[in-house]
Amino acid sequence: MKDRYHLKRIIPTLILTTMVGSLLSGCGTRGPAQAASLPPLPVSIETVALSPVASQNTYLGQVTPYIQTNVSPAISGVLSSVDVRAGQVIQQGQVIATINTSQLQAQLAQAQASEGVSEAELTSSMESNQNSLKQAQASIQTAQANLAQEQTNVNNTITSNQQAVNTESQQYQDALAQFDSSVAAEEKAVAVAEQQLKNAQSSQQNTIAQAQSQLDTAKANLAAATSQQTTSIATDEANVSAAQQTLATAQDALTQAQEDSQFPTSNAILQAQSTYDQAKTALQNAENQLSLEQSSGAVAEAKASYAAAESNLKSAQDGQPIAVAQAQLAAAQQALQSAQNSKSLTVAQAQLAQAKAALTSAQSSAQTSIATSKSQLQQAQVAYQTEQTNTQLPVSQAQVQSAQAGVQVISAQIQNGQILSPISGYVQSVNDQVGEGVGTSADIVTIASMSPEMVTVNVPEFDINKMQDGTKMVVTVPSLNEVLHGHVIAIHPELSTSTMAYPVDIEVSGSNAPLLPGLEVQAVASSSNAHLGIMVPADAVLNLQSGANEVFTVQNGVAQSQIVQVGAMTQNEYQITSGLSLGQELVVQGQNLLSPGNQVTVVSINGKAVKGLPTQASTEAKHYTKHHPKKKGTSS
Repeated sequence: MKDRYHLKRIIPTLILTTMVGSLLSGCGTRGPAQAASLPPLPVSIETVALSPVASQNTYLGQVTPYIQTNVSPAISGVLSSVDVRAGQVIQQGQVIATINTSQLQAQLAQAQASEGVSEAELTSSMESNQNSLKQAQASIQTAQANLAQEQTNVNNTITSNQQAVNTESQQYQDALAQFDSSVAAEEKAVAVAEQQLKNAQSSQQNTIAQAQSQLDTAKANLAAATSQQTTSIATDEANVSAAQQTLATAQDALTQAQEDSQFPTSNAILQAQSTYDQAKTALQNAENQLSLEQSSGAVAEAKASYAAAESNLKSAQDGQPIAVAQAQLAAAQQALQSAQNSKSLTVAQAQLAQAKAALTSAQSSAQTSIATSKSQLQQAQVAYQTEQTNTQLPVSQAQVQSAQAGVQVISAQIQNGQILSPISGYVQSVNDQVGEGVGTSADIVTIASMSPEMVTVNVPEFDINKMQDGTKMVVTVPSLNEVLHGHVIAIHPELSTSTMAYPVDIEVSGSNAPLLPGLEVQAVASSSNAHLGIMVPADAVLNLQSGANEVFTVQNGVAQSQIVQVGAMTQNEYQITSGLSLGQELVVQGQNLLSPGNQVTVVSINGKAVKGLPTQASTEAKHYTKHHPKKKGTSS
């Protein structure tokens, strides 16, 4: 099905100006007055009203569908019915035609039979498979029960052996703790003996070192005392010798003074005597000091200290305490060796190893028995899975699905035999009829959607810059004598080379009569300098031989001639500047046959047929319309 949106007829653009003289020459000339004895003539009238009169350009165009689509069938075949006619208003989803599906119905019955056979084969395969599955399931349950029992037995055996291991392990831990405690105690005793030996050895070494130090000190003191005594005696002996020499000298000087002086109390004798006395005293002092040094006990004391130090060193070097400590250490080491060689721990270790070996054997045996049971269970499961993956069952299922798909495809084709309208709107054309063969590319019906109502006008390239989405427009439909308001919804971006204009789509509203595609319209921008005036169809204005412009009005069923002045003109409308009043009934169809005073029958008012019109009057109206078309030169 193919849709065409906004399909529009291209209408040449006519730029209107006021008072174009060339158009006036197109008005017709009314003939002589007809006899008043003629029967009432059928006429159509419009009520004179104000309409916009543009002082700027008017854009011509026509009513166009908002959506236009060509409906094609989804399947090929022969049309068994066409349910719409051109001009008919239809709704979305309404059936517009039907294709004969009798052959498809037969194919559907055949496909449904194949589907039934496939389903029966599938049911049989499924029942056989279900029986096999039940047997395999029973084998699985038996193998699972055997495995569960074997696991219970294994668990009991392993639990018993594990308890024995735990008991022997606890006994071993107790023996080990006792062993560790005994060894630790003996090791502690050895450590204490070793420490005592070390202490004795260290004490002996300290005592020996101290005695040796005292001996060295006594020896040094003895040497120092001996050296000091020798030095002091030598000094004192030298002092005695010097004092003796001084005394001898003083003796000689005294003797000489006594010999030389006659008086015993002379100064020389007294001085010599004094010197002699001093020298004698000094000699006595030196001798006393020498005697004192020779009799000093420092050297004897130093010798006694040295002898005592030698005795202490010999006592310190005696090893009796060390021998005692060594004997104690040897005894402690012997006790430690006895504790380490205890057999109770070895026995406990052997019993624990035996219990662990029994547990390992039980576990190994359990793994073997459980593995056998699991193998039997797996074999049963594999057999079950083999039944589940029965290759014949998927084939049967695929055959059923294929048959069902075939039924669905044919059912869909049969359903597509009803051709539905994709949109709501008017049927513009019916291109095929009942009995004709159609394909999927055939356009059976053309539908135009008039919701929303839209017109398309041609805007010259020099005016296109005035247009944009949303621009307010005033649209006149001359054939309906209606003025509508709307706005621009689309500007076609391609310039027509034939009209040198751009098509512009305008959405309108407010029409009292249906807007059919193709109706001619005129549009001006509502923002342009437009004013209201009396606009009448150009065909309603007649040109008299005198050059005056005449129109006919109806008053009380009688035609009245009125001379009017024409102002602005378009292709389809003239502005009446004088001669008509608002509310008058203007003849817009049938005026070419009228004369003032003729009796008339009004067949339509403002484009709507008058209800209750006699059949004869309606026939006459159709007759006049058919045999008296509008002609240029008589009426515009």
